[in-house]
Amino acid sequence: MIITKINCLWTTRLLTYLVLRIMNYGVRKPGDINQKDKLCLNIWLDESALSWDRKDRNIYSAHEIAQVVPIVDKENICQRFLQKNRWILDYWPNAVRIEPINNNLYSKTHTLFVNVVEKLAFRLQYLYMKPKITREIVTIHKAIFHPVSWGQVVLKRLSV
Repeated sequence: MIITKINCLWTTRLLTYLVLRIMNYGVRKPGDINQKDKLCLNIWLDESALSWDRKDRNIYSAHEIAQVVPIVDKENICQRFLQKNRWILDYWPNAVRIEPINNNLYSKTHTLFVNVVEKLAFRLQYLYMKPKITREIVTIHKAIFHPVSWGQVVLKRLSV
């Protein structure tokens, strides 16, 4: 999971993939058979989209969110993410400690240049991935690449 500043998701994603490619890091791609030692960058959010969609809130997604361990935690983004997803405590009451913090830290002031670059980065990447999209969520503020709904699979198995 990567969380970016507001309106920086697609520029950050583009630059991240360019750097990973230059440094020859393995990155998982749809349909990869060999996934060993490859990065799986499947959840991208900007700080305006931290709250998990209500329709996707369940014991599985709560577990996945509770397991998040930040590698870099600028401006307390991990606690802000947990604060926006307090509902996970309904499923896993002792899994995480959620500290009270100011959730409104992001600023919507960006230059026209940054906004134009972000929209261009989004359009280019969206056009590239559009033919491959199945059930993935792709918006200007959020990209969640889960072609298989593991939450539904786990919930089905738990109900047996």
